[in-house]
Amino acid sequence: MTTGANDSSKMSTYLFRILPVSLLLLACGGRHSGDSPGPSSPGIAIDAVECPGAQESISGKVGHEAYLRAHSEETQTVTVHLRPVQWKNSACASAATSPGCPDRDGALAERQALNRKQVECVLAAFGSAGSVAARGVWYEPLQTPSSGAPTPIGTAFSVQALWSQLEVVAGHPYVERIEPGFGQAAKLGVAVPAIPSECPSPSDSPEMKLNDLAIIRGQGRKPAVVVLKEALLPPVRPCTASPCDDRFASGWERTVASTRQTTCVRRFIDSQLQAEAPELPYYNSDGIPDGPKLPPFGDSIHATLAFGLSLTWEEAKEIAKHPYVERIWSSNGLTVDSPPGCPPDYRAPVKLPECTTNIEPTGGKFSQADAVEWQASGGPISVSIAIRREHDLCPPPECADDASCPERDRFYARLTDEARASQACVRSLIASIGGSVSDEVFFLGNGLSATLTWAQIQTVAAHPDVDSISGGTSGLPPP
Repeated sequence: MTTGANDSSKMSTYLFRILPVSLLLLACGGRHSGDSPGPSSPGIAIDAVECPGAQESISGKVGHEAYLRAHSEETQTVTVHLRPVQWKNSACASAATSPGCPDRDGALAERQALNRKQVECVLAAFGSAGSVAARGVWYEPLQTPSSGAPTPIGTAFSVQALWSQLEVVAGHPYVERIEPGFGQAAKLGVAVPAIPSECPSPSDSPEMKLNDLAIIRGQGRKPAVVVLKEALLPPVRPCTASPCDDRFASGWERTVASTRQTTCVRRFIDSQLQAEAPELPYYNSDGIPDGPKLPPFGDSIHATLAFGLSLTWEEAKEIAKHPYVERIWSSNGLTVDSPPGCPPDYRAPVKLPECTTNIEPTGGKFSQADAVEWQASGGPISVSIAIRREHDLCPPPECADDASCPERDRFYARLTDEARASQACVRSLIASIGGSVSDEVFFLGNGLSATLTWAQIQTVAAHPDVDSISGGTSGLPPP
């Protein structure tokens, strides 16, 4: 398990700007059910050198202990919550240098190093190195020193493990509690974990967020995609100098904010589920795969933008009230089970489409509201275009180690090649009529971004390969 210590030191010598307001929005929020220990708690002292050898009682530390004991031979997905790391100088806990804390930058770096050691010790309790793969589920609100890299402090991670491992980990003095992972409470029939206290309460009107979900109304539990509000996340800044340290720093900011946002929504969804909600092989994200990993869990730089679940209309109405949810949609192409032809045949060449001059009606390919806006614009418009697939999307391979998975890399490379090939005719059409199109390939939704006039939009929409066109490029349209 990589803890990111080396990556942190790579970015320790340059100046960062103040965190954007959008990140602060995810650092605060309305109180909700349940209280999670926060950075203001006294915390636990961490030994910077040695891991503790003594165990403590696990009584009350595992929310669904009875279930885990009864199913001890089954691998379970859980969230492990860590006790907050104690500030060696309590005066440094405030967000400013003070007479009592003359070197807050040093205090931040020291506390981050102790957090890395804390995670190292807890992961070692699972067994030998590589026994489990951890993924960050919660970070404290990100703090950045006046000079140096942001200092992520991770307080919860998800992992798959057996009860024999979890029983040992629960007794670790650095562990606060263990609870079911996302979606597991409804699946296992156990108590739903508390929503983090820093998450906002549901307050939005759901109606406009469900415009693309009407096909599941009255149909029971059906596949749906929950799209998160990307506008609340800090952007990745452009690379202005090698080795792009400022870009990587902004990627860390975005990852922390996205992790908090995703956990708030997933835990709220858990509180609304009436039965098990199988996950879909649909996941949309962005990131910097080759960037430095975040300590303490070794997460790649990424932001979760959308994920798929099986929901009922009634559940979706409640979920759409969450202020971090942008919208929820469904389409006939979404499936829970792996479609035929999965996994892909990597030996077969990627099929290139035969371009046609045929056209088809454009009805239903864009909304009336978008059409009115585009007609009135009088100039080029940025749009997202979804291209039809010849087959359903295969689910990605499951990987034991999230940080290193050649099989998953090969899968996404193949998916990108297939999406690029399927888009060739539409891209050629856009170029031939004077529009412009981004080189970026949105392979999960098989989409592309283009800049077109209203007349050009109508021409492109009539192409048989085009499934839909929507305004802007902040999110992908349904596949």
